[in-house]
Amino acid sequence: MPTSPKDRLLAGLNKDWLNRQKAFGTKAAADYLRGLTKTTAELISIRDTDIRTIVDMEILTLEHEKELYGKEDPTVISSLQSAINSLMQDVKAAIITAEVPEDYRKAALTHSSKRQYQGVPIDGCHEAINSHSTRLDNRIRTVGVPVQEKSSLIARKENMKHAKQLYVAMQKKALLG
Repeated sequence: MPTSPKDRLLAGLNKDWLNRQKAFGTKAAADYLRGLTKTTAELISIRDTDIRTIVDMEILTLEHEKELYGKEDPTVISSLQSAINSLMQDVKAAIITAEVPEDYRKAALTHSSKRQYQGVPIDGCHEAINSHSTRLDNRIRTVGVPVQEKSSLIARKENMKHAKQLYVAMQKKALLG
């Protein structure tokens, strides 16, 4: 029986790891991981759509996470709600504005000329996508997340990267058009 704090901690960590390994060896865990692989494929296919669909699907995913994970861990609700709000408000408003070149040119004048990305202003859309990508990165780097779940998170991050590229193209078109 371990007696020192160090020995007790190591014994506990080892026991937790073994229990985790047993849990991931179950049929339910295998089904979960197979399901994640299918979900990742679906997430990747969304990338071939338009910016609105990509953003809407990410909002849907966040709302789903908030509903499910929020029941187990209420501390995640505010972070998920913040991401939902940023995507729904900042990104969608920017898309609507960029679709009308005259409106976008006026809005672009309000942004600092020092803060640009690929020659276009860094606005609320860029900031929201960057913030959400950082949130996804943090989850990807979390210890203990299965590879299949990380793959889904990576696919979502790539979707956000693609949405940003589509938005930059919209900005350029509005500014030059």
